[in-house]
Amino acid sequence: MYRKYVGTRNGMKEDIKMQEGDFTDECKALINERNDIDRKLEELEKILEANDVTMDTPLVDGEGFPRNDIDVYTIRHTRAEIITLKNNRKELDDKIEEKLVEIHKLKKGDGDMGHEEEIVHRTSNTPFVKVVEVKAHSPADNGNLVVGDEIIQFGKYHKDNFKELTELQETVQEHVDKPLRITVLRYGRPIRLTVTPQKWSGQGLFGALFSKI
Repeated sequence: MYRKYVGTRNGMKEDIKMQEGDFTDECKALINERNDIDRKLEELEKILEANDVTMDTPLVDGEGFPRNDIDVYTIRHTRAEIITLKNNRKELDDKIEEKLVEIHKLKKGDGDMGHEEEIVHRTSNTPFVKVVEVKAHSPADNGNLVVGDEIIQFGKYHKDNFKELTELQETVQEHVDKPLRITVLRYGRPIRLTVTPQKWSGQGLFGALFSKI
């Protein structure tokens, strides 16, 4: 992946940009793969909800026999799939993080640190805005943001430093064609997402509306 280059400074910059492009493409592919997993997880969780069970609901009665009021086979199969997909998602999270670090290093080498997203250390998982609309096929939709998600981190913003919705608009503008890290609360658990703001068939660069909590 890395290419050795000997030549002018401009040539070195071009080579760095080529490497950065390689990592960005790989990162986007991994993000798309993770988004597919999130969609599958959502479908599987709906199966559990339809059976009125969770990952921890007992499947046997008080005498140790399989319950006859639920589809035990389907539930067991669904739970196994969820566990596997969550493990796969964790691996993808780690790979995406590695790619983002490499992209960060390459941008630093090119002297372009002004627009890089700083590492954010939030102090809590308290949400500060809620997703009230997501346009179909928009960048937000492709990034698996859904109506009802409660945002606990949006780029550099979290509950302790967020003030106005215009700050989110500015963050989107700063991340055009760049991965934007977002963490949401969904079904009571934090989920890390990555949305890449960009031009699409609809209005704007993001395709979602928020309201302050």
